[in-house]
Amino acid sequence: THHPPPKEQDIDVLYEQHKSTLQSLLADIASLTSLATSPSSPSSASQPNQQELLTSTLRSLATLKFLTRQICLHTTQNHTESSWEKRKQVEQVSLMLENLNYEKGYLRGEIELCRGWNGVELAKLASEEMGVEYPKGGHPGDSNY
Repeated sequence: THHPPPKEQDIDVLYEQHKSTLQSLLADIASLTSLATSPSSPSSASQPNQQELLTSTLRSLATLKFLTRQICLHTTQNHTESSWEKRKQVEQVSLMLENLNYEKGYLRGEIELCRGWNGVELAKLASEEMGVEYPKGGHPGDSNY
């Protein structure tokens, strides 16, 4: 069956469960090792204990496998969400940069239009309004007139 990835608050619980299950598994393995290396011959009294330890060890291994899958699912989902958010931020910043570059080009064009604009007619109108005669040579030192 498919289990949904755990919620953020659940991941700490999973880590704690994983840790305690791992400690239980290590304790069972240590007990099994001491039973296997004990100098006494295997008696009928130690058989049930050994069987219980084996069952507990297998249960701990299965639980660890499940918990590891859940932790991996959470990590993968978290990474995917984080990557998606970062990609979205990069796209927004790229769009802003593209808009700024477009605006920069437009403004440069406007500046060039303003620089190339010949103001002779405006100067003539201003001279007429002020009642002053506009000089035929234009303004001294100005090559545009």
